[in-house]
Amino acid sequence: MTLSNHAALRSLQRAVSPAMLELVLAYGREIESFEDRAYVLDDRSLRKAPPKVRRQADRFRGLCIVVCPDQTVRTVMWKRDVRRRPGVLRRSRLFEAEPAMQRSC
Repeated sequence: MTLSNHAALRSLQRAVSPAMLELVLAYGREIESFEDRAYVLDDRSLRKAPPKVRRQADRFRGLCIVVCPDQTVRTVMWKRDVRRRPGVLRRSRLFEAEPAMQRSC
């Protein structure tokens, strides 16, 4: 996988390492956009990842990369709407931490 000049600059600006890009390519959801393909690491794609990977990848939820047909990464971005929601792991921890509500009659 090679990065275009634009993608290299954007990944530095957004603190995205090559390991994070590989993780998105391996487990991200693929979206076709004209000739390019976009890979997004969202809740649905994290559910399919193994538990070990899921713990690491939950921090990268919302990372999106656009790949050209010649396998060059065109750009790197964070999707805000995906990033602001509680993640798969955070949501499960919230529900586990809630005490069971008891009715007092």
